[in-house]
Amino acid sequence: MLTRRSLCSLFLLALVLLTACGPDKHHVRITGEFKNLDNAEFYVYNDGEKFAGFDTVRIEDGKFRYEKALEGTEVLTLLYPNFSRTLVVAEPGTTIHITGDAGKLSDVDVSGTESNERLSKFRHTNQSKPASNVRMAAAQYVRDNAATPDGLVLFLEYFAGEKDFDAPTTLQLLDLLKQKQPDKALIGPLDARLRPILSNSVRMPLQTFSATALNGSVVSNATLKGKPALVVFWANWSSESTDMLNHVKRLQRAFGKKLQIVAVSMDTSIPDCRHRVQTDTLTFPTLCDGEAFRSPVAERLGVRYVPGNILVDAAGRVVARDIPAADLESRVSKLME
Repeated sequence: MLTRRSLCSLFLLALVLLTACGPDKHHVRITGEFKNLDNAEFYVYNDGEKFAGFDTVRIEDGKFRYEKALEGTEVLTLLYPNFSRTLVVAEPGTTIHITGDAGKLSDVDVSGTESNERLSKFRHTNQSKPASNVRMAAAQYVRDNAATPDGLVLFLEYFAGEKDFDAPTTLQLLDLLKQKQPDKALIGPLDARLRPILSNSVRMPLQTFSATALNGSVVSNATLKGKPALVVFWANWSSESTDMLNHVKRLQRAFGKKLQIVAVSMDTSIPDCRHRVQTDTLTFPTLCDGEAFRSPVAERLGVRYVPGNILVDAAGRVVARDIPAADLESRVSKLME
């Protein structure tokens, strides 16, 4: 006959075993340990077909644990407090373990599954090489592994969001991924987002778009014709966006109505965006629908990062793209001459 003490012991044993078990077949578990980072938060999101916002993960005493329900294999992005990030292959029923140091969050070790371990090996092997050599190696890796989720991850890391966008190589690799992974939910949105970048290159007409700004005005490529225009991409969570917006405000004071300015926010919270517009006294039209990089305007204009911008002449043709904040005033002034 079981005593009360025996029952309590069995209950505790069952609890320990349950805790020690891995996730069920419909979830992925991500655990981690960071040196020199006792208490902090970071974000996890899936940049897939339907962006569902950020999950906040708490780091306590240098450790964290996170679980997410999955319908299939996904690519998850971990965005750290210093805005560096790690992309991982998340597969249902698996556990991923991440280790790193707060001083170098861009170089963490990811283990637990074959795909993530192959990615870690590639990153560590190439971390000290020149950027051009790493991109060449990444391109070859994607070609050799186009049917695998880790091939997709390296494409996302080195070709889908780089500022020095190599359009021919990127589109070649994208076509290969579409061929090898036709059912992957992320490929279609990637294709829709990246191809407009070619159409928005220098000397091309600004792509057609139309949206209602927070102030109620309708902004479109047609309304921007007739005068030089500057389209600015920013977000509350981007510290560099503050510097860009300060330069834009100076341009507005310098040129007034001679220069049309439109801001496009990549924020997921419309109220937060509206609050920033009011507190910073941004009087030019600001577009924000809470969809971030999945916004129809962002996709039409090929927005891949913030801060960014497109400078357009009076005829509606792109003059320059993604001008650094420090050079913005001189480039705009030259156009206005």
